[in-house]
Amino acid sequence: MKRYPDKLVKKAIALRKKNRYPSSTAVTMVNSDPDLMRTFIHLFRRSFVLNEAKFQVHLQIHTTHDYKQVRDYWSKLLHIPECRFMKPTVTKPKGGKHRKEYFGTCTVKYHDYRLLLKLMGIYEVLAKKFSVE
Repeated sequence: MKRYPDKLVKKAIALRKKNRYPSSTAVTMVNSDPDLMRTFIHLFRRSFVLNEAKFQVHLQIHTTHDYKQVRDYWSKLLHIPECRFMKPTVTKPKGGKHRKEYFGTCTVKYHDYRLLLKLMGIYEVLAKKFSVE
């Protein structure tokens, strides 16, 4: 998991410990945009050495969706096996816009509290460094 310079990571973790701790124990990304989700997973895998068994996926879909088809779509897109998918949340679609290529909302969790703290620390260091006043 060690691909960032030690000095930056230690500073980031120290900063994180001084502040509040997150309520979650997992790195979480939620979105319905396939390109955004694929990019997040790609960058996440390139940035850290990960244990693929720590991934968990939850889908929020409509009653009009075929769950197996949607699960297969996200599984192939994200390169996460279907056995890592939890039972979906299925809701009735509300009136309004209907997108042709909508495959529900995908939640990807990576269960590693230490990595979550490291990421939050890195974010805080970078946010502080590049903040606009």
